Amino acid sequence: MIWNSIFIMTLIDLLIIGVFLYVVFTCYRHTDTLRELGVYRLMLITIAGLGVIALFYMVDLATMHLFPLVMPMARAMEIMHELHLNYMWVVSLVGVGLLVVGLSRLIRVMLPKIASLLQENLSVQEKLERLAGTDTLTNLPNRRLFYQQMERVVALAERSKERMALLFLDLDGFKPVNDQLGHEAGD
Repeated sequence: MIWNSIFIMTLIDLLIIGVFLYVVFTCYRHTDTLRELGVYRLMLITIAGLGVIALFYMVDLATMHLFPLVMPMARAMEIMHELHLNYMWVVSLVGVGLLVVGLSRLIRVMLPKIASLLQENLSVQEKLERLAGTDTLTNLPNRRLFYQQMERVVALAERSKERMALLFLDLDGFKPVNDQLGHEAGD
């Protein structure tokens, strides 16, 4: 029974330490990006909180696996129990406190930046949509926009059971006018 609980506690300890190492490694790989975003110090606070908790669990691992090698198992379990009883609340308070402060400030800094990026993205999409529907030379609606509007008008006419007409003009011999007088005159 005792080895079963030690195994489970070891897995929990290793998981927490693994999360800490993953966060540290990820932040290290993206240090420049974090500095550009102005959140590098906030990530350090968050990492410190995780570090305090991970350090406690490293000590916990050492207590479970190294102490029984140098002292009786009963004494090792007693030390581990005292460690949890006397220091777990301090570790929880400091570690979780740092995590909460770091993450809440990180969220407070990042949310306006994310909102700004989303707004910028919407503006760019709208501009691209406008550009896709106009001729770059004349700034007049192009064939793509014509077909979109035509589909909309035909669908509206079908729904409202109204008639519609389309007038199509094809000007022969217009190219020489365009070539002689320029695109502005031709348009």
